[in-house]
Amino acid sequence: MQIWDTAGQERFKTITSSYYRGAHGVILVYDITDRQSFKDLENWLLETEKHASEDIVKILVGNKNDLESSRVVTFNEGKNFAINNGMEFIETSAKGNINIEEAFFTIARKIKEKVQKFEEKQTTDQTKKNKLNNSTKIVTDEENQKKGSCC
Repeated sequence: MQIWDTAGQERFKTITSSYYRGAHGVILVYDITDRQSFKDLENWLLETEKHASEDIVKILVGNKNDLESSRVVTFNEGKNFAINNGMEFIETSAKGNINIEEAFFTIARKIKEKVQKFEEKQTTDQTKKNKLNNSTKIVTDEENQKKGSCC
């Protein structure tokens, strides 16, 4: 797993577009004590949609939940934003090491599930293709026998 942390800084915006290409997942993080960081999610989500694949796994993380007394973005606001944008949601505290591993395990698990489904679909598609090819060959062999061909 490669993890790139741009810290939401505008100066990284030009290089992040290249990191989105080929990415399987993205973690969008906001500070629960900073309303602007929550508002900025709209822009980061647009960047993701602009540069990443359509089916990229996304997770929303509300950070600094150890600062409950300074909270300005409610849990429900974060949760609703995540639901409305097809994302998983979790609150964390980097300082208190709360749910940090869970956030990374969640996105890793979701990516793994998506890759497995993709591989299963490809296997199923290949099996169907093989069956179709085999049935075509059988018909061809039967036709050849009717014509008196030996092979």
